[in-house]
Amino acid sequence: MSRTLHDKVRMALASRSQWELRQSRWQEMRHDGERRQVRPWKGAADMHFPLADMLIEKMKPAYVQQAFAGDTVASFTGLDSDGVRFQVAASQWFDHVLKQRSNFEDFIVRAVDAMLISGRAPVKIRWNSAKSRLEFTVVPPLRFIVPPWTRALQDADWICQVHTISVDEYMRSGIYDKDPDLVRSITGRGSEAGMVAETNRRLREGVTHSDQEMIVIWEIWHRDDKGRWIVSTASPLASDKPLRPDFACPYALGPFAEGASPFGSFTYELKDDAWHSPRGIPERVAPFESSLNKLWNTQMDWLTLTCQPLFYTPSGGLENNASITFRPGQILPYEVKSVEFPPSPTDLPMQMQQARGVAEQLITVPDFGLGAASGAVGHKGAKTATEASIISQVMGNNTELRSRIFRRELGELLRMAWAICAQHMGEDLAYYFDSVAGELDPAALKANYAIEPNGSGDSANRPLQIQKAYARLQAFGSSPFVDQGELVKSALEVDDPRLVRRVFRDPQQKSTDQMEDQAQELSVMAMGFPAQVRPTDDHVAHLQCMAGFVQRRLQMGEPIDPELAVLITQHGMQHLEILKKSDPAAAKQFAPIAQEMMQMGAAAAQALQLRQQAMAQKQQQQAGPQQQQPQQAQPPQAAPASA
Repeated sequence: MSRTLHDKVRMALASRSQWELRQSRWQEMRHDGERRQVRPWKGAADMHFPLADMLIEKMKPAYVQQAFAGDTVASFTGLDSDGVRFQVAASQWFDHVLKQRSNFEDFIVRAVDAMLISGRAPVKIRWNSAKSRLEFTVVPPLRFIVPPWTRALQDADWICQVHTISVDEYMRSGIYDKDPDLVRSITGRGSEAGMVAETNRRLREGVTHSDQEMIVIWEIWHRDDKGRWIVSTASPLASDKPLRPDFACPYALGPFAEGASPFGSFTYELKDDAWHSPRGIPERVAPFESSLNKLWNTQMDWLTLTCQPLFYTPSGGLENNASITFRPGQILPYEVKSVEFPPSPTDLPMQMQQARGVAEQLITVPDFGLGAASGAVGHKGAKTATEASIISQVMGNNTELRSRIFRRELGELLRMAWAICAQHMGEDLAYYFDSVAGELDPAALKANYAIEPNGSGDSANRPLQIQKAYARLQAFGSSPFVDQGELVKSALEVDDPRLVRRVFRDPQQKSTDQMEDQAQELSVMAMGFPAQVRPTDDHVAHLQCMAGFVQRRLQMGEPIDPELAVLITQHGMQHLEILKKSDPAAAKQFAPIAQEMMQMGAAAAQALQLRQQAMAQKQQQQAGPQQQQPQQAQPPQAAPASA
């Protein structure tokens, strides 16, 4: 690491000192809560109303659900012929990699939590060659340093990620210099020489040094003369001694081919374009949480005073200057009276409820206006239906705006992840999706796709999703301008994405399956067995199959056995009778075919009758000679004895 680069990082640390102080407060609000500064007496209440913590826990599922609302994490749209051909298989394979071959599911929860606390959550994506897997990392904001003038992360001049590792981890990593003198100089506070060289350093725990047996490493990504990203690694305690040789960005496909670094971020709000400008939930609701803490402690103080009452003597004092300890059945030596306190202010709970309601409206918690519609925030009585509808719409629009920002940044991260997978997983293409195993074609990794995350802003509100999906299904269920199959799929996905694969059947595919069933029934009838007609059959497909079978046999000059013709006629008429009840219009279209089938059936029945008569006559003719032959073979009767 050059001294100039090291000085730039130091300057950036100095310029963000006020931001660091604020971040420490927001972390305290999230985890420990703001405590009472001065207690009026020893043992007084020190209640903390966890407003920021509650709001974060309410908001977190709304973001996480957007990553897992669909059957796959991302949707792929092919931009070339190969992309169109492999887009479904590519999305399923990528979904398998994210959920089974990476830490994406845990990562997204941590990233959303960090974003809601600090306003911006830096993240990093990399390929772990030792484990042959994709890894996502949430970088703590205090350990992510960029120049003060940074606007967009991919346009930054340099990016510094601070790592804090143990000495044992440093030694077994296999990538850092293990020189004993170097390790000793960068461990903890470093050697005395390092201390002298760092007299002007800022004492940041885990950023510039550590008080423990830890090693602080600065991994700085900076650009060379051609704009390529170069990685330099050193310790702030020995910046002139690189811990490993410099290397270029190891990724070369997709966004990385356009000059991107493997870093991204999730932003809670967009105001001005400064890197440290986004505010998290604790920063926005800090005044309300302080007010709630004060109101709550005031109420608890009143309870303490009234539940442990004070007493006085009307005479003005005790003769022996001793206090009285009350016991059941005790006889007091003199008169005592309790000190009367005013009743508890009735508006304290209302004040707390109002402060909490204003904070929830400020954050626009994704309850779609239900809290505001009930009149809880400083209003008496319930809202009208029109007011509730408008409030819900405004709340939903605010939630959708934040969700749009989140999906855009998640999409950028997913495109980086796909590029890394395409570069490193060309020989590991087997995947498992929805109880079905498959293997991706290697050509799919070279195709061009538009990759976008599934999910929407209302993914957290399941009843609303179902309501909107079934409203679309009802409104456009018969429209020729809407793909009916995709419309039904969208309704099934809201209920359960697995239902699409289990119960959805394309009408054309269903018709083909029904015709195959009828072909099997024809084979059964050819053996002389009647086939059963079910009410759930596609009667149109069955009639078309039988008509095609008969026409083909006639065109090929192949006679139809009369017995088979009779069974076909009977089977077809049963289908037609059921079709007349369910779809009279479709039944009319088969009227000519039905007439031909009836004529064929009548002729076949007559031919079958003649054949049966001929067979009966033949059996009688064969039976006649058999009866006469025994009579001719009888010996002549013997003459009477008298003769």
